[in-house]
Amino acid sequence: MPLTTASSRQIQTESAYFHPQPTAPTPFEKAIGKFPSDPDFKECNSDATCKVSWALAIYQSSNVHIVGAGLYSWFFDNYNQDCIEKRTCQKRILWIDDATSGLYMYNLFTVGVEEMFSMPGGKAVLAKDNVMLADKKPFPSILATVVKVSAFQPTAESM
Repeated sequence: MPLTTASSRQIQTESAYFHPQPTAPTPFEKAIGKFPSDPDFKECNSDATCKVSWALAIYQSSNVHIVGAGLYSWFFDNYNQDCIEKRTCQKRILWIDDATSGLYMYNLFTVGVEEMFSMPGGKAVLAKDNVMLADKKPFPSILATVVKVSAFQPTAESM
């Protein structure tokens, strides 16, 4: 559902600890399509780190401000935490579609994910390129600012 003129302060979420068993969209297959922008995870093929619930998806939205977002994926495969430092617990956690404009996000923190945010066409900002405290658990990746002023044009500025 499109969102116009919204503000959020300090959102925080963690992916389901049991992932990837079962992989998304299980157990909600019958609900896929109830909302027009529901992900179907077809692009994931057999990649289990891709078939994991997302923390946030922003579709066809404008004038959205998010100040502080902690999006975390702590485990992969039977509650194993070896993936945190390698940022391989989960492929993507935040989706921003091409139709979104006027998105302003400040202080995005991710843990355990490969792509800090993702967009159609394979465009993504990688967590490994934005590492802070590389030797300190939980090995966070941090972006000071994510700005998507117009449709089809994302930018990211690292701290």
